[in-house]
Amino acid sequence: MSVIEQSKFAPLYQLSSDLRTESKIYVPVDKKLSALSYEISGEGDTLLLVHGFGFDSTIWNKIKPLLIPHYKVITVDLPGFGDSPFDKNASLDSLAKSIDSLLIYLEISKLVLVGHSMGGYIAAAYHSRYVNKLSGICLFHSHIYEDTDEKKIARSKSIEFIESRGLRPYLKEMLPGLFHDPVVHQQSILQFTNKMKGSDSVVLTHYLNAMIERNDYEEVFYKTEVPVLFILGKDDPAISGDHAYNQLLLPVTSKICILDNCAHMGMLEKPYQSYQQLRSFMHYCFSFELSR
Repeated sequence: MSVIEQSKFAPLYQLSSDLRTESKIYVPVDKKLSALSYEISGEGDTLLLVHGFGFDSTIWNKIKPLLIPHYKVITVDLPGFGDSPFDKNASLDSLAKSIDSLLIYLEISKLVLVGHSMGGYIAAAYHSRYVNKLSGICLFHSHIYEDTDEKKIARSKSIEFIESRGLRPYLKEMLPGLFHDPVVHQQSILQFTNKMKGSDSVVLTHYLNAMIERNDYEEVFYKTEVPVLFILGKDDPAISGDHAYNQLLLPVTSKICILDNCAHMGMLEKPYQSYQQLRSFMHYCFSFELSR
């Protein structure tokens, strides 16, 4: 197990004018799979970013411009978020299949997959099915375990809260707790609160149930040879210490970054540090591929 050293890459805030962004909705031929809105920018090795519960692909907007000059960067909206239509039959496992279908369509056979929070659960499901397509995987404020009984009860109470009191009171209670300093990030909190419509209560309760029902991937990650980057917030209230740290010893190669003064939203709270870690990890993963 090793720790990524501080990256020495210089910041790159300006995008080259020849870096085009393609934005489309991909509709799989297999009707059992979900349609996905996606954006693809840049050239080079592929980095796919999957957002978490309650957000959409714009959650990556602070670090995406830094990554695009170096890599082919793909972001997706999960069904019911952003521009992706809601799919009432979507599970976290089926979304891993939908993402793979998109990658086949885009003719991408190797990538580093990054999943934030619930997106990390989907990334873990992808690893369980398509490990040979992964050059690396990053669990960004996430973990590989199924919900504990206590967590399942908490999610069930969240569902009851949304159904009885509505979506906006739930978001106003949930979102500030994801930030180390919610006052500093009140604009982001307001932005995502305003994005959600009343009808989206169905979407959030669907995904709360999907997280309750998801699989455990401890066995899948035990001795995996795919390099795994764990980006954790030192003050993250959403992931228990046991879940955060027990997983670090499972893979053959673990890269670890613990962000100080950060809770659950490193891409917003610590965007440049997050970019540095992802760029170092990309360099490691694809160098590792060449040496195999």
